[in-house]
Amino acid sequence: NGGTRIYEEYVVYSVKISYADYGKMTTELSSYDAIIDSTDFAEEVLINFAVKKDFEEDFEKRITDLFNGRISLNCKKTRIYHYFHLQNSQTVIY
Repeated sequence: NGGTRIYEEYVVYSVKISYADYGKMTTELSSYDAIIDSTDFAEEVLINFAVKKDFEEDFEKRITDLFNGRISLNCKKTRIYHYFHLQNSQTVIY
């Protein structure tokens, strides 16, 4: 069929951060290959995202340390993401 189907469990978070912290947060999310579901730019920035369940403990500790406990991760739950890796290295997320 030309590809591989993968199912992985992710932890879903929501976080409100200042505009000043936005760049630092997106850099961290990128380093954990997080999936950003949505970003809302208002008085503060609201980011809804998911991190692989395997990285949950390390990610939460890293965010606490990086932001000196100022950032509070909310709405924690889990969700299964369905991937389809195509032969040409493209990834489709469902």
